[in-house]
Amino acid sequence: MPSFNLLLHGRNEEKMKKLVQEFKAGEGSGDIRYFLADAAKPGHDFRKLLEPFSDLNITLVLNNVGGTPINSFK
Repeated sequence: MPSFNLLLHGRNEEKMKKLVQEFKAGEGSGDIRYFLADAAKPGHDFRKLLEPFSDLNITLVLNNVGGTPINSFK
């Protein structure tokens, strides 16, 4: 099975730690790291938040940010 490095983004540290444990219990052997930030709140410097992870080789970005449903377009 191929091994991938994972960089996770979340808002809750306990949930992130649990998710990391679940991934590590699987068959992969990549590096798993995370950072915390509420993307819905303004004022984050995401470039600075990601600096500690600059040594990771990122080959895939999967974006699953929730939001308010759009009911109609004007």
